[in-house]
Amino acid sequence: MAIKQARLMVWVLAVAAAIGIGDRALAQDAAKRAEAKAHKARGDAFVAKGQNADAIAAYRQALATDADLFEAYEDLGITLVDEKKYDEAIVEFKKAIEKRPTYHRGHYNIAYALRKQGKHKDAVESYRKFLAAVPKDPDGYYGLAESLKAMNDSRGALENYRKYVEIENRAEEKKWVDKAKAEIARLEADEKKTTGAAVGVGAAAVGAGAAVTTGAKAATGAAATTASTASATSAGTASTATAPIVSPAATTPAAETREQKMSRGMTQEGLTHIKNKNSELALFSFRDAIRLDDTNVDAHYNLGLVYALIGAPAKAMAHFRRVLELQPTHAEARAKLGK
Repeated sequence: MAIKQARLMVWVLAVAAAIGIGDRALAQDAAKRAEAKAHKARGDAFVAKGQNADAIAAYRQALATDADLFEAYEDLGITLVDEKKYDEAIVEFKKAIEKRPTYHRGHYNIAYALRKQGKHKDAVESYRKFLAAVPKDPDGYYGLAESLKAMNDSRGALENYRKYVEIENRAEEKKWVDKAKAEIARLEADEKKTTGAAVGVGAAAVGAGAAVTTGAKAATGAAATTASTASATSAGTASTATAPIVSPAATTPAAETREQKMSRGMTQEGLTHIKNKNSELALFSFRDAIRLDDTNVDAHYNLGLVYALIGAPAKAMAHFRRVLELQPTHAEARAKLGK
């Protein structure tokens, strides 16, 4: 009996020691993550001041501290693009995709960096990967069209410019719509000269397949570009015109931070996942959108809808309440809360 008690005591002590080691490890991991986030915050501050070299150093320090900090890879890649260090940027975007396979915007950013180097064949492949995952994102079609044009694929370019014009509904992107329309007119005129056949402006566009951007459409974070880059554009507004579930009262701010633009992009990806009936990926996208910008009304509202859909009503109600904190007149959220 004494032997059994002794063995039991040894086992209890061993378990207690293991728990203690685990707790210490968790505490160390939390401390590392907090330190890494602090370095990333410094990087964001440097970007806001236009000090990209310092930002790059800070982002690299964040990743040296915590190699799993996904958002640091993304921001580092975007900042490297701003500095025209395209090969280095591609490396970071690939790492970000490895860390988070649902980071579809990474393929867009890789495509942009490749296009800027004149590597159009590889750019087309990356644009198509992006559009296969996010077929309703207009930026991908414009970018793909640009690369196909550079490869002298006039038919592919024409079809994808048309697709871009068809689905682009963001007011701030009007200049790109005008450019696309000008390219459509030019390509149609060229086609008439060579074939003698008029091509209707409303012809059907190729599905998830083609396009790159001209020198002005730049790499984005989950839809974002840095404020210091005049050529960069935001990606993926959560538009009520195409979204199956989205706050109809939401509007795009006149001026946004990088995080807000990225948040809008992640919201757009979430809406695409909802359309594709993939609530799990939608959940991840809306969570990421809120992590980037807790004031994103659309992300909170749609995450609430997803939680309600998967049977988590308490979490759903929490997000609907947050919507009303941000926008007290939000009719849909008020209805969900019975107000």
